[in-house]
Amino acid sequence: GLVGESLMIKGLQAALRRVAAVDSTVLLTGESGTGKELAAMALHRLSPHAAAPFVPVNCATASPAQLEAELFGHHGGEGLF
Repeated sequence: GLVGESLMIKGLQAALRRVAAVDSTVLLTGESGTGKELAAMALHRLSPHAAAPFVPVNCATASPAQLEAELFGHHGGEGLF
């Protein structure tokens, strides 16, 4: 997934390994084009949930109410997916 030998990439890889060991929801943020989806895929592959499907969510296409419902479980109608 993540390719590189720089200190930043190595630091990111180490952080992803640490986070993958914790059973928790993770929100990755950053500028467009910075590799958030690649980092999310790497995190998923390292986690205990690796056998389950990886489902990326493009938060820019949803309203705040839809995001709240999908990400935090507030159900009040149709979902995003």
